[in-house]
Amino acid sequence: MKALVKKSSNVWRKKLLFSLKRSGILSLFLTLSYYASFSSLSIGNLLFSFILVIFFIFNFYLFGDLVEYLFKIHYRVNSSINRLISRVLVGYFFVLIFKEVLPPEFFPHFIYVFISLNFIYFSYPTRSRLHDLTMRSHFSEFKFLDKSERIVLLLIILYFIFSIPFVGPGLLSSDNKGVLGILLTIIKNNLNPALVIISYKYLFYGSLLLACLYSSSRVFFSRRVCLLGVFLVQANWSFYKLYEGDLNILSYTCLVNILFWLFFFCSKSLNYRSGLLFGIFLPASFSLGHNFFWSYAVVLLLLLFNLRKKGKWYCLQFLRYCSGGVVATFLLFSSEIGFKFETYYSLQEIVSSSLRVFFNKAFLINAMNSMLLIFIIDLFKLNSLRSWFLNRRLDKHMFLILPVYWIIFSYFKFSELNSLLGVLVIMLSFLSLPIADFIIWRLNSDRDRRTAVYFLFILFVLLDSHLEGRAKVFFSSFF
Repeated sequence: MKALVKKSSNVWRKKLLFSLKRSGILSLFLTLSYYASFSSLSIGNLLFSFILVIFFIFNFYLFGDLVEYLFKIHYRVNSSINRLISRVLVGYFFVLIFKEVLPPEFFPHFIYVFISLNFIYFSYPTRSRLHDLTMRSHFSEFKFLDKSERIVLLLIILYFIFSIPFVGPGLLSSDNKGVLGILLTIIKNNLNPALVIISYKYLFYGSLLLACLYSSSRVFFSRRVCLLGVFLVQANWSFYKLYEGDLNILSYTCLVNILFWLFFFCSKSLNYRSGLLFGIFLPASFSLGHNFFWSYAVVLLLLLFNLRKKGKWYCLQFLRYCSGGVVATFLLFSSEIGFKFETYYSLQEIVSSSLRVFFNKAFLINAMNSMLLIFIIDLFKLNSLRSWFLNRRLDKHMFLILPVYWIIFSYFKFSELNSLLGVLVIMLSFLSLPIADFIIWRLNSDRDRRTAVYFLFILFVLLDSHLEGRAKVFFSSFF
């Protein structure tokens, strides 16, 4: 009996210390951000602005975790980072929807309630949190990286830091700080405006884009190949020059990648309640100023076709959870839905620009090699290679649909040319991965040769990445 009483008192002591520790950390952080001055453009202030954005990303995660708990949303994932992405997106999308629904004068009050609710939820000691099952657990698969994978991860972080865009008319003339800019303004009034835009549009959308690309690639390929794909995007000089000129390209490219990720997430989740996240994507995209209605409709039809094997009842339940977001879109943005046919560019411009992006990165030629390999294996029924094809669950139709999707949406001019070129870089990078994965799979029995070939791939990706040019822009902004 005494042992039980002692054990119970230890649990309450742990809970009290847990709540005091977390509430103290948050209170100290909020106090520092309110009273300190971060108005100048320096590395220290840039770091703090990044920390502030990470703080709000964590708030989105907490709110998404709370929504999933209330709606009892549990799903299967192929990568631990999927749960992190889904919860951040749920929280962020709901904040965007509330921003459109509430009057501008009431939105700051909603943010105070939002932060307070997350403060209580974050400090409340649950059993899982006492056992350290926190946000860090979503990065558990990165604990088991081998040396070559760690090198690629370090290169990704290095390029991500030196690829921060400090110049360009899109940064200097942009007054749209987005919802995160509003949040940062509420919590801190004299933060440098350029740092707010950089932190929001680069750190948030850039990291979310890379995370969704990694998670989508993880459905088919090994971890080392997925990291290579992320590094291929981050080291692409053409992509860097695109978003350096206009940071809005990152938000558009990120939303396309999120829609691509949602297709696999909802297909593999084994839970029709994942339709809630798929549904609120549509009004959130309109809130960010991008018309994704027709892309959304195409992906929804493909998703229902993919879910048909789960039965009619499952599809109807999925649509029921989607319906809230679709109805909200028609109520809030009915005037913006429609075909654009804007004269952003001519056919000659898109062909020449696409070829320039394609040939500026030699590694992207593997996109054609990958498609050729997949169609040869499927057409000639090569049994010796078909085991890799079946093991990776590759679908030749998907590798055909992606280029056709991009060509059609480019022809109908659904967005500006540079935004579509950003999507082209992501698409070609993803399509370049099958051939790399196939070569590594063939050398699986010979570890030394496999590692040597993997480092060759890394060297090919490093070609034309212009790290020195990125570093020059980065350091010239502060010194």
